Amino acid sequence: MRNFNLANCDLVGADLSDADLTDANLNGADLIVSKLSGAKLVEAKLRKAVLIAALLGDADLHGADLSYADLSGAYLRGINLNDANLTFAKLTGAYLNGSKLCKAKLRKADLRGAKLCEADLRWADLSSTKLNGADLTAANLYATDLSGADLSGAKLYEADLRKADLRGTKFDGADLRETCVEMV
Repeated sequence: MRNFNLANCDLVGADLSDADLTDANLNGADLIVSKLSGAKLVEAKLRKAVLIAALLGDADLHGADLSYADLSGAYLRGINLNDANLTFAKLTGAYLNGSKLCKAKLRKADLRGAKLCEADLRWADLSSTKLNGADLTAANLYATDLSGADLSGAKLYEADLRKADLRGTKFDGADLRETCVEMV
Protein backbone atom coordinates (compact mmCIF):
# COMPACT_ATOMS: atom_id res chain seq x y z
CA MET A 1 0.00 0.00 0.00
CA ARG A 2 3.00 2.33 -0.52
CA ASN A 3 2.07 5.76 -1.91
CA PHE A 4 -1.60 4.84 -1.45
CA ASN A 5 -4.22 7.61 -1.48
CA LEU A 6 -6.65 7.19 1.42
CA ALA A 7 -7.34 10.90 1.95
CA ASN A 8 -10.62 11.64 3.74
CA CYS A 9 -11.49 7.91 3.91
CA ASP A 10 -13.60 6.41 6.70
CA LEU A 11 -11.27 3.84 8.30
CA VAL A 12 -12.91 3.74 11.74
CA GLY A 13 -11.83 0.58 13.55
CA ALA A 14 -9.72 -0.64 10.61
CA ASP A 15 -6.94 -3.13 11.34
CA LEU A 16 -3.85 -1.90 9.52
CA SER A 17 -1.36 -3.48 11.92
CA ASP A 18 2.08 -4.03 10.36
CA ALA A 19 0.91 -2.48 7.05
CA ASP A 20 3.42 -0.63 4.86
CA LEU A 21 1.84 2.78 4.30
CA THR A 22 5.09 4.56 3.46
CA ASP A 23 4.39 7.95 1.87
CA ALA A 24 0.63 7.25 1.91
CA ASN A 25 -1.86 10.13 1.78
CA LEU A 26 -4.19 9.83 4.78
CA ASN A 27 -4.94 13.55 5.07
CA GLY A 28 -8.29 14.03 6.80
CA ALA A 29 -8.82 10.26 7.20
CA ASP A 30 -11.04 9.04 10.05
CA LEU A 31 -9.00 6.42 11.90
CA ILE A 32 -10.81 6.46 15.25
CA VAL A 33 -9.97 3.30 17.30
CA SER A 34 -8.01 1.92 14.35
CA LYS A 35 -5.19 -0.58 14.84
CA LEU A 36 -1.90 0.56 13.33
CA SER A 37 0.53 -1.18 15.70
CA GLY A 38 3.82 -1.89 13.98
CA ALA A 39 2.68 -0.11 10.81
CA LYS A 40 5.22 1.67 8.62
CA LEU A 41 3.99 5.20 7.91
CA VAL A 42 7.32 6.83 7.06
CA GLU A 43 6.79 10.24 5.41
CA ALA A 44 3.01 9.59 5.43
CA LYS A 45 0.62 12.52 5.16
CA LEU A 46 -1.88 12.51 8.05
CA ARG A 47 -2.69 16.22 8.17
CA LYS A 48 -6.02 16.74 10.02
CA ALA A 49 -6.45 12.95 10.41
CA VAL A 50 -8.59 11.78 13.34
CA LEU A 51 -6.81 9.04 15.31
CA ILE A 52 -8.71 9.26 18.61
CA ALA A 53 -7.98 6.18 20.76
CA ALA A 54 -6.04 4.58 17.88
CA LEU A 55 -3.44 1.89 18.62
CA LEU A 56 -0.09 2.86 17.09
CA GLY A 57 2.36 1.11 19.43
CA ASP A 58 5.78 0.55 17.83
CA ALA A 59 4.65 2.14 14.54
CA ASP A 60 7.20 4.01 12.41
CA LEU A 61 6.03 7.53 11.49
CA HIS A 62 9.47 9.00 10.88
CA GLY A 63 9.06 12.29 9.00
CA ALA A 64 5.26 12.00 8.85
CA ASP A 65 3.01 15.07 8.68
CA LEU A 66 0.48 14.92 11.52
CA SER A 67 -0.13 18.65 11.73
CA TYR A 68 -3.59 19.45 13.10
CA ALA A 69 -4.25 15.71 13.65
CA ASP A 70 -6.29 14.53 16.65
CA LEU A 71 -4.54 11.73 18.54
CA SER A 72 -6.41 12.20 21.84
CA GLY A 73 -6.17 9.10 24.00
CA ALA A 74 -4.11 7.26 21.36
CA TYR A 75 -1.72 4.47 22.38
CA LEU A 76 1.69 5.41 20.96
CA ARG A 77 4.14 3.47 23.14
CA GLY A 78 7.53 3.07 21.46
CA ILE A 79 6.40 4.92 18.32
CA ASN A 80 9.01 6.53 16.06
CA LEU A 81 8.01 10.15 15.42
CA ASN A 82 11.52 11.44 14.77
CA ASP A 83 11.42 14.46 12.42
CA ALA A 84 7.59 14.29 12.33
CA ASN A 85 5.43 17.40 12.06
CA LEU A 86 2.83 17.53 14.88
CA THR A 87 2.28 21.27 14.80
CA PHE A 88 -1.12 22.11 16.35
CA ALA A 89 -1.78 18.37 16.89
CA LYS A 90 -4.06 17.30 19.73
CA LEU A 91 -2.53 14.57 21.91
CA THR A 92 -4.47 15.06 25.15
CA GLY A 93 -4.22 11.98 27.33
CA ALA A 94 -2.12 10.15 24.71
CA TYR A 95 0.21 7.37 25.88
CA LEU A 96 3.68 8.09 24.47
CA ASN A 97 5.92 6.32 26.99
CA GLY A 98 9.23 5.30 25.41
CA SER A 99 8.44 7.13 22.18
CA LYS A 100 11.03 8.69 19.88
CA LEU A 101 10.35 12.34 19.01
CA CYS A 102 13.84 13.64 18.18
CA LYS A 103 13.66 16.83 16.11
CA ALA A 104 9.86 16.53 15.99
CA LYS A 105 7.86 19.72 15.46
CA LEU A 106 5.21 19.98 18.19
CA ARG A 107 4.80 23.76 18.13
CA LYS A 108 1.47 24.76 19.73
CA ALA A 109 0.46 21.10 20.16
CA ASP A 110 -1.88 20.08 22.99
CA LEU A 111 -0.31 17.38 25.18
CA ARG A 112 -2.27 18.04 28.36
CA GLY A 113 -2.30 14.92 30.54
CA ALA A 114 -0.16 12.95 28.07
CA LYS A 115 2.19 10.21 29.30
CA LEU A 116 5.73 10.77 27.97
CA CYS A 117 7.80 8.79 30.47
CA GLU A 118 11.27 8.00 29.09
CA ALA A 119 10.35 9.66 25.78
CA ASP A 120 13.24 10.93 23.64
CA LEU A 121 12.47 14.55 22.72
CA ARG A 122 16.01 15.76 21.98
CA TRP A 123 16.12 18.86 19.74
CA ALA A 124 12.30 18.84 19.41
CA ASP A 125 10.29 22.04 19.01
CA LEU A 126 7.71 22.21 21.80
CA SER A 127 7.44 25.98 21.79
CA SER A 128 4.08 27.31 23.01
CA THR A 129 2.94 23.73 23.65
CA LYS A 130 0.36 22.83 26.32
CA LEU A 131 1.90 20.20 28.60
CA ASN A 132 -0.25 20.85 31.69
CA GLY A 133 -0.34 17.75 33.88
CA ALA A 134 1.79 15.72 31.43
CA ASP A 135 4.03 12.99 32.84
CA LEU A 136 7.58 13.49 31.53
CA THR A 137 9.31 11.32 34.13
CA ALA A 138 12.86 10.51 32.94
CA ALA A 139 12.15 12.11 29.53
CA ASN A 140 15.11 13.30 27.49
CA LEU A 141 14.46 16.96 26.61
CA TYR A 142 18.08 17.83 25.82
CA ALA A 143 18.30 21.01 23.68
CA THR A 144 14.51 21.04 23.27
CA ASP A 145 12.73 24.32 22.52
CA LEU A 146 10.20 24.73 25.34
CA SER A 147 9.93 28.51 25.01
CA GLY A 148 6.46 29.69 25.97
CA ALA A 149 5.33 26.15 26.83
CA ASP A 150 2.97 25.52 29.75
CA LEU A 151 4.26 22.75 32.02
CA SER A 152 2.00 23.66 34.95
CA GLY A 153 1.42 20.60 37.11
CA ALA A 154 3.65 18.47 34.87
CA LYS A 155 5.77 15.69 36.30
CA LEU A 156 9.41 16.16 35.25
CA TYR A 157 11.01 13.89 37.83
CA GLU A 158 14.52 12.91 36.60
CA ALA A 159 13.93 14.61 33.23
CA ASP A 160 16.92 15.92 31.27
CA LEU A 161 16.42 19.60 30.44
CA ARG A 162 20.07 20.41 29.73
CA LYS A 163 20.50 23.13 27.08
CA ALA A 164 16.70 23.39 26.69
CA ASP A 165 15.24 26.78 25.74
CA LEU A 166 13.04 27.61 28.74
CA ARG A 167 12.32 31.28 28.02
CA GLY A 168 8.77 32.09 29.14
CA THR A 169 8.04 28.49 30.15
CA LYS A 170 5.46 28.06 32.95
CA PHE A 171 6.33 25.55 35.67
CA ASP A 172 3.58 26.35 38.24
CA GLY A 173 3.14 23.30 40.46
CA ALA A 174 5.44 21.14 38.32
CA ASP A 175 7.43 18.29 39.92
CA LEU A 176 11.05 19.17 39.14
CA ARG A 177 12.71 16.83 41.64
CA GLU A 178 16.07 15.50 40.40
CA THR A 179 15.57 17.24 37.05
CA CYS A 180 18.82 18.00 35.25
CA VAL A 181 18.89 21.62 34.06
CA GLU A 182 21.77 23.45 32.40
CA MET A 183 20.89 26.81 30.89
CA VAL A 184 22.07 27.75 27.37
